[in-house]
Amino acid sequence: MRYVIVVMLLLLIGCASSDETDQAALMISTPLEFDPTEEYELASWWSNDEQLLHLDRTGFYRLYEGTNRYRGTAERGRWWQQSYAALWLEPYSERPQEPTRVSIRKSDDRFTIELRDLEEMRALDEPPAVLEDRLIGTWRGVFGRLTLGSDSRYAYSPAAPPQATPAVVAGHQGDWRIQDKMLLLLPDSPAMEPIALSVSATNETAELRSSAGPLRRVTFVPVEG
Repeated sequence: MRYVIVVMLLLLIGCASSDETDQAALMISTPLEFDPTEEYELASWWSNDEQLLHLDRTGFYRLYEGTNRYRGTAERGRWWQQSYAALWLEPYSERPQEPTRVSIRKSDDRFTIELRDLEEMRALDEPPAVLEDRLIGTWRGVFGRLTLGSDSRYAYSPAAPPQATPAVVAGHQGDWRIQDKMLLLLPDSPAMEPIALSVSATNETAELRSSAGPLRRVTFVPVEG
């Protein structure tokens, strides 16, 4: 009986040793996605040519419906990095939602991220150039003075007293956006109707025109001290 017990113990030890050896071999033969010590930047713009994601350095993120950052936002919230190979997105919403895990990978010497069922996204040096970029700044004409900000806000002041321009009662501000080749000004005041200006653009330039005439971009010349 003692002999049988000894044999069984030896068999159990052999099986355990074999399992440990197999696990060790499996761990050794499974390489990491990339070197965990390699430096890379997550706070950037990411795109798959269909959607656009911005990971801000402050921990804020915004996922856009398309690749134009001035248009519809599908989701926004906060993000944080869990490890060298994963980050999390937690959307802002009235009802609490589970954070989404985003995988970080490296393909063809470039880092990519995989978000839900979207095509993998690659990092961009800067967001895709769009028409709105060429409109940002201050414009002036018979219509008045119009400043379009990169935050999609505008400020308008008439070129003449309000009595001379009945279509525009006074200076105002609000949101602006491009729709069907028109620049729409959406005043903050609910008493005011949206104002539309036509937009004509080439690959490098853009022009604005109101019912009163064209607007020219104002170029500021720096003053030397």
